[in-house]
Amino acid sequence: MDKNAKNGNPEIEALQQIADTGNFHFQILVNPKFKKGDEEGELMITNPVDNPYHMSVSITLDSSGEEVYSSKVLKPGERIHYDRLAVNLSQGEYPTTAMFTVLDEDTQESMGQVAAQITISVEG
Repeated sequence: MDKNAKNGNPEIEALQQIADTGNFHFQILVNPKFKKGDEEGELMITNPVDNPYHMSVSITLDSSGEEVYSSKVLKPGERIHYDRLAVNLSQGEYPTTAMFTVLDEDTQESMGQVAAQITISVEG
């Protein structure tokens, strides 16, 4: 046994630190829909007003890891109702991961991340 080894997962410990200082909440549609891949669609990304942290969101395709969306920093109480994807996706359904990055209010440095599985639908 290595006497310098520590128990625990550093990522989980960082998220626990966030949980210990207050809860982090977010909202996003589970199935955002876009009429066409190059048009705005409803995402409904919200940093709730009672959230104690700033946040940003990145959405990547599960199949390739390609980033298809990246938000600007959202303060508590701000939301992005509609927006465009960074990639013109063809018609279909795309399993994706929305990664919410918890940001320090003063430095905007990452304090941790929380992932949510969503499916983007493009109608045509």
